[in-house]
Amino acid sequence: MALGAFVIVLTLDAEMPRVPAAFQRGLAALLIFLAFLLLVFSFFDKKSRSDGEKEQAGDNKLSHLPVILCMILVLIYCLTIETVGYIISTIFLVAGTIYVLGHRNFVVIFSVAFGVTFFIFVVFTKIFLVPLPIGSMWG
Repeated sequence: MALGAFVIVLTLDAEMPRVPAAFQRGLAALLIFLAFLLLVFSFFDKKSRSDGEKEQAGDNKLSHLPVILCMILVLIYCLTIETVGYIISTIFLVAGTIYVLGHRNFVVIFSVAFGVTFFIFVVFTKIFLVPLPIGSMWG
């Protein structure tokens, strides 16, 4: 929620065109709303669990490993997108995230990775007219 509020405040006094600022504010508002829903649902989920389920959930130390690995993948993505470019780095981010979350069928993993990357590329470059990083490695 704090990140969404930060983006809204940051775009209020920014010297940017009106439409991109409104788009960023809309995404930030959506982020705040979804974070609020997550907070509310997690509160009700904790009330509905029995004491035995709470102990079992707390004993599993490896349950945080996928989250940590996904955070590392996003960090690598942020560090490489300017050099490698949007398409290659996004394909590896999506494929890596799917793999970390437990899917092992590589045909499905790379099909989804290519599909999601292509869809986002088309939406941002053709509909929103937003240029995506090509990568300094390619010229």
